[in-house]
Amino acid sequence: MYKNVMEKLDSIINDTKEIIKERNKEIYEISSFIKKRYVEIEDKFTILKDEANDIINNVATLEKKLNLSKTKLSIINKNCHLYTDDEIKLVQKEIEDIKNRLSLEYEKEMEIVHKRDNLENQLKTIRQIAEKSDYVSNNLDFAYDILSGELNEINNEVNNMYTKEIWGLKVIKAQEEERLRISREMHDGPSQNLSNLILKTELCIKLLDKDIDRTRLELQSLKSIIRTTIDETRRMIYNLRPMALDDLGLVPTLERYIDKIRNEVNYDITLDVMNGEDNVNSIISLTLYRIVQEAINNAKKHSNAANVNIKLNYNSEFIELIINDDGDGFDINNVKLNMENNRGFGITMMRERTNLLMGEYKLKSERGMGTTIYVKIPILESKEDINE
Repeated sequence: MYKNVMEKLDSIINDTKEIIKERNKEIYEISSFIKKRYVEIEDKFTILKDEANDIINNVATLEKKLNLSKTKLSIINKNCHLYTDDEIKLVQKEIEDIKNRLSLEYEKEMEIVHKRDNLENQLKTIRQIAEKSDYVSNNLDFAYDILSGELNEINNEVNNMYTKEIWGLKVIKAQEEERLRISREMHDGPSQNLSNLILKTELCIKLLDKDIDRTRLELQSLKSIIRTTIDETRRMIYNLRPMALDDLGLVPTLERYIDKIRNEVNYDITLDVMNGEDNVNSIISLTLYRIVQEAINNAKKHSNAANVNIKLNYNSEFIELIINDDGDGFDINNVKLNMENNRGFGITMMRERTNLLMGEYKLKSERGMGTTIYVKIPILESKEDINE
């Protein structure tokens, strides 16, 4: 009987492995095509920059010729008795021709700016697709490696996911993914915006003495890009570490975060603080803040809750954090480090952060009964306590 069960299980695993191999091959083909397309568009972008430089040089040459012709006409007008009507008309026609050519060059310049914006949007979209395909491919490779082992090895691998060694690898991977995310955000956000600022500034300098209305519009656009760059940079800094934690403390920072997140979720969030916030080590405050963030994020993605209540209790010896929601709940025994929805990884992160501070972490949840997270961390009086 058991032999038949094992054979069936082996057959299912082998079929699953073949499907994974086939899908991974398709994803690899998509990824290769996307990366090739990215290179092609990047080459077009480089050519476009060269064309822009040529237009800038042409405009500068034409503007110089126009100034010379205007100077020549001014001299003729002062000494018109020395020139024939044909000579005067010839200079006037020359000025008109240069103006027409300049007008065409200005139109080309605006067209190139439009093309550049389109190419930048395409590059950003393609980069997002490449990231998703790489992410899926990596997870399929992971699943294939797991399925390639014996059944006992699979069970051991699943159990080992909860050990410190696996957690350490997960932390390292998460750190590297965070660094990669930050570098991509910098490239797609502030870096691209600063490049746009340079082009916009050059355009404004050229237009300043020729078309004041258009210069004003370009400066308004410039102001918008600067504001966007500042907002994106502030958002990135806040995501890395909220400055308010050091300046104001945990409670005001949580209040700000909750006020902000209320516009993004479809449930009510309340924060109750018992006893006043004391002078708590910044590592503890940051840990509690990250746990609240993760709990709210899980509730947003999975719980379908109507209410989430957060309670902080300050004591002379410890801090208690209780987060309760009235959502769907889940079976705790079935929660593993799930590579698809990341809930298991988030729960493990909360537990391990608490353990590192010699704290107590409890999770209570049942299907249809909501979820409660309890964290109790002893108050460390100095930074030396953490180092020890």
